[in-house]
Amino acid sequence: MYAPPATPAKAKLSGVALAGFICSAVAFIASYGPTQVIVLAAAGIIMSGVAIPQTKHGYRGYGFAITGVILGALSAAIIIGASILRVTLL
Repeated sequence: MYAPPATPAKAKLSGVALAGFICSAVAFIASYGPTQVIVLAAAGIIMSGVAIPQTKHGYRGYGFAITGVILGALSAAIIIGASILRVTLL
């Protein structure tokens, strides 16, 4: 009798990619709120940017990393635009 074929080990999910995605998603949801949320958007962009090379070297989470960068950039643009509008309308 033959042994069943060994299943390949799954690559680990990059925690940095997931954290960057979560920070960017929260910043995107709260982007019409206080201006301080831009710190969360910047953290999401940085963490997701750091995670992209990690996903090239054996970690999963490339989609989370790319989405984190995009959501973080959109959040920052919305926050900056809303801040400019608030100042000009006052």
